[in-house]
Amino acid sequence: MIITVGWLRPFEDSSRNNKELANEMIILSSIYFIMCFSELVPEPWAQDFVGYGFCLLMTIHCVIHLGIMLGSMVLEALSQYRRNRQIQKHLKLAKEKLAKNKQKTKQLAKDYMERRLEYVSDDE
Repeated sequence: MIITVGWLRPFEDSSRNNKELANEMIILSSIYFIMCFSELVPEPWAQDFVGYGFCLLMTIHCVIHLGIMLGSMVLEALSQYRRNRQIQKHLKLAKEKLAKNKQKTKQLAKDYMERRLEYVSDDE
């Protein structure tokens, strides 16, 4: 699988290909560590040492992936925040424009009523 990912690069995104290649290498390394837990390593202290190496490998792997996930979540949250700020800005401008139009309409209606009253009072 490592050869396939390395040579063929099946994903369009280069970073995704690199992540997949790193995951495959971690899997291969972890299989090697697990194999060393058997009778291939006869000394118990050496098996303990291999176990600590395996735990370190898995911890590094988890920390890297958590960092990638948190980074993408932060970037998405910032993008959403900027989007919401733009929407709020446009809504505020629209409300101000609506308020101005409402005031203008009230003034026009008031002027119309005053002219109408003047016209009616002139007729009497």
